[in-house]
Amino acid sequence: MVVLGYAFLAVPVVLDFLYVHSFGVNVPFEDSWNGSLPIAKAMSSGHIYLAQLYAPHTDNRMFFPNLILGLLDSHTRANAKIDMYVSALIMTGSLAALVWLVRRATGLHPLLLLPVGFLVFDWVQVENLLWAFQLAWILVILCLVVELLAFDHGPRYGPFTLAVLAAGVASYSSLQGLLLWPVGLVFAALCGWRRRWLALWTLLAAVATTVYLWNFGSLGASSGLKYDLAHPYQTLLYLLQLIGAVSGTQALIAAGVATVIALLLGLGVWLARRAPLSGLRVPLALILMALLFDLLVTEGRTFLAVPGSSRYTTYNLLLVVGMYLIAMQLLVRSLRSQGEPSRGPTAGAVDRVVGALLITGCLAVVGGGMAAGFVAGQQYEASREAGVTLLREYRTVPPAELS
Repeated sequence: MVVLGYAFLAVPVVLDFLYVHSFGVNVPFEDSWNGSLPIAKAMSSGHIYLAQLYAPHTDNRMFFPNLILGLLDSHTRANAKIDMYVSALIMTGSLAALVWLVRRATGLHPLLLLPVGFLVFDWVQVENLLWAFQLAWILVILCLVVELLAFDHGPRYGPFTLAVLAAGVASYSSLQGLLLWPVGLVFAALCGWRRRWLALWTLLAAVATTVYLWNFGSLGASSGLKYDLAHPYQTLLYLLQLIGAVSGTQALIAAGVATVIALLLGLGVWLARRAPLSGLRVPLALILMALLFDLLVTEGRTFLAVPGSSRYTTYNLLLVVGMYLIAMQLLVRSLRSQGEPSRGPTAGAVDRVVGALLITGCLAVVGGGMAAGFVAGQQYEASREAGVTLLREYRTVPPAELS
């Protein structure tokens, strides 16, 4: 049965590769023009410099994605579709590491983790699946799971070194990669790492952040904390829309409110049973990463970016994964403790009802996201094919259309 469970987990992986095959188009798009393509050109000509790989791109230092995409594009004639397949491979690695981590921490059967596979590869994140430049965000997710897996192996130099390397790669892949340091600190504490390890981790986080910001300049266009504090209602609505975008519906605020309530309900029931938070260390880390990402986006983009943009859903899908894992652990805990006089029938019934409600919500996210992503994939393919036509006929196309 365990082998069968792992076999079923391959289904969302295969579907993602089919999605890229069906809707991916080999054409540069937006940030690729001034991001990865100049680096690929420099590599092809043999005139690439570390400063070029390390230079800021908008709010991000993207050394490792620049290196990966530069090497790929310089050897594939900048084939964006190959970059998409590589992103899919990185996501496959993330899912494998996440399943390993969850199995270690909870012992859940692989069949019960099938929805996790569909959430990791949910088509609602269409921009990150079909936009080659977004490999950076996918790479950060892999680094996050590797970091958590390393810490879960206990306080030793080997796992600590691996966690530092993962956080370092993430830090110089995208701005949100810096979030791995606080998430790692909380997760390591829940895993029982001693204070000296946590202090060393905090020191390394400060060094990595300082190096990141050194000679960086302004962090791009930002609505700023001052605006957010002056407009708390608009800021809250933006945050809820970010969270609710994973639903694949137009009712982003309602979906965001429902998700927050579901999370609080699941955590409340767990805490009411006086269960240790260390038992929820994996879902809590995933949820924390998603919420910190949302706060980062909200602080910088409140009136500059659409909160329902599909590229933001990748991190909030981690939040839904966390919610699903909490639900499954509530159900398993209630079943294992049946017959214990200290709990009573009411407590077990509440656990099962809350768990079932959360799982139903997660499955609704999978269904809505996949359906919305399929439609969006068709639209993206049509849009990119139009871009291909413009590039082929650029000599006769009016400048206004090219811009």
